[in-house]
Amino acid sequence: SEASTKLAEGYAPEVETATGIERHSLLTMFAIRGYGYTGEEHFLAEGEKQINLIREKLSAAKSLAAEQSFLLGLGERAKAAEEGVNNYEAYVKKTETLNGKMHETRTGLNNAAAEYMKHCTQFLAAQNEAMAKEIESGAAPSELKERLWKINLVNDIIDIGNATRIENYKAQALRNISMIEAAFGNFDKMDKMFADLRSVTRNAANISQIEATKAAMQAAAKELDFL
Repeated sequence: SEASTKLAEGYAPEVETATGIERHSLLTMFAIRGYGYTGEEHFLAEGEKQINLIREKLSAAKSLAAEQSFLLGLGERAKAAEEGVNNYEAYVKKTETLNGKMHETRTGLNNAAAEYMKHCTQFLAAQNEAMAKEIESGAAPSELKERLWKINLVNDIIDIGNATRIENYKAQALRNISMIEAAFGNFDKMDKMFADLRSVTRNAANISQIEATKAAMQAAAKELDFL
């Protein structure tokens, strides 16, 4: 009968296609949400796979609408859904671009932090060595006091650098931008510490270490500004 034919060739395929679109849409959102939170490439690959499957179902829906004219509105709905998929995919591409920049930024931050700590450690080692020599040679109390002050200050510089790095990781893990903004306040404190340390440093090698540490701090601040 005509009703049986419409059911078999029109309504049943329409329901199957709609169900497939819904299923693949949910799987797409799940995968892309995972990618947005973790940046893991396998989530992106799965999301793109599901988007392609949605497109296949939409293509089938448009073909079905052309073949079965009694399925009123199916072609228009499929076309509207296709536009939605195009818009969604454009946002996925933007997310992919931003995740790529985030990866570059994290790499830059890690490199800057490594440079910061390397030069701080070298400066601290030099100060400890110099103080040991001054003690052995019977240096004046004022000289020992200044040397101890430098050692304490560079330890403070190491501590604030570590605290800033930890705050950055916590901010990214919790997705809390205000924590990153708060971490920026540490850079002004570091700048003041470097100025104080530089004012009582006369050895050329030590001055170079201070400048290199400051340059690493500035590089980290620039990378952090992207986040």
